[in-house]
Amino acid sequence: FSSSLQVGSIVPGIVQNIFDYGLFIDLPNMIVAFAPQKHLNLTGALENIEKKYRIGQTVFVRVLQLDETKQRCIV
Repeated sequence: FSSSLQVGSIVPGIVQNIFDYGLFIDLPNMIVAFAPQKHLNLTGALENIEKKYRIGQTVFVRVLQLDETKQRCIV
């Protein structure tokens, strides 16, 4: 799972789903990562995530946490 990822690395990904609470992003090697709303670079509490991000958009994210047992990645 994490052999291709390391905490702190910056990797490209593609936005797959957008929710009020964050984004789900496909990373290389079929890894799905979650970017919580609080980690997104939004200018103000009321800015809508969908105004800044769109499904299919390429983004670069920093890996913040890896959980191999649950196979989760937080960016």
